[in-house]
Amino acid sequence: MFQYQLISFQPINPPDNNNQNDWYQYVIANNFNRITGYRSGKREDVKEYIKMVMEYQNKKLFINNGSFDKQATTEAESFI
Repeated sequence: MFQYQLISFQPINPPDNNNQNDWYQYVIANNFNRITGYRSGKREDVKEYIKMVMEYQNKKLFINNGSFDKQATTEAESFI
């Protein structure tokens, strides 16, 4: 798993002073790195944001390594 993939996505309790929005925790990872993120908003908006983060991270891998596997983006879309 060289490309970033979504490992988990779940609702969480909001921070102490923010009860206005729904909050979510997500984890994306590849063989070498794991990123845990937190985001507030509507579920579908947060899913779109996670998709953008994975695509950005995978493009950074492409630029740094000179190759890109489009399958990672397809897998991310099917999971979300």
